[in-house]
Amino acid sequence: SAVAVGGGYWFYLPPMIIFFTTLIDIVREKENGSRLMMSVMGLPSCINWGVWFIQGSIFAQLSAVILILSGLACNFDLFWNANFFVLFLLFSFFGVAMVSASQLLATMMTTVKGAQTVGYAIILVGFVFQAIPS
Repeated sequence: SAVAVGGGYWFYLPPMIIFFTTLIDIVREKENGSRLMMSVMGLPSCINWGVWFIQGSIFAQLSAVILILSGLACNFDLFWNANFFVLFLLFSFFGVAMVSASQLLATMMTTVKGAQTVGYAIILVGFVFQAIPS
């Protein structure tokens, strides 16, 4: 089936796009000094991190629903034979985990260019691991 041949790449890509954009945006905020200005204005850093986490989690859940609905629309057996709630939890938890990983990596990055390099490298490693037959 199409899911068995190339489905892993399509299931992997949306959470990684969320990971990459979150990583780049957080580092860009740090590089531009926006975070410093927000803290000077009185915004606690925990609120800033919480907002980034909530935003990424919402995107992860939306992408999970879109993935599942697309799989149902394409009439893939995996989506028709599996429980919707289980698939939703699987895709959304992976997305939330990648948002958390992007926040962790953003604390270690100082430039957007470095964050882009690390983000692309992590995405590439994931594609390489998926190419290894099981």
